[in-house]
Amino acid sequence: LSLRFHLDPWGCSYEVTSTKYTRDIYKELLISLVASLFMGFGVLFLLLWVGIYV
Repeated sequence: LSLRFHLDPWGCSYEVTSTKYTRDIYKELLISLVASLFMGFGVLFLLLWVGIYV
């Protein structure tokens, strides 16, 4: 979860500070994919830790 919370502000600041000419769709997709992957694993292990077996 902590890595996801590190990537999320970085992705938001990338979106705000980049112009339409400097944006790269592959970089945006990579940021969102990695953030969602770590968020999914973080939520999964958080649920397992509190006793909700999924």
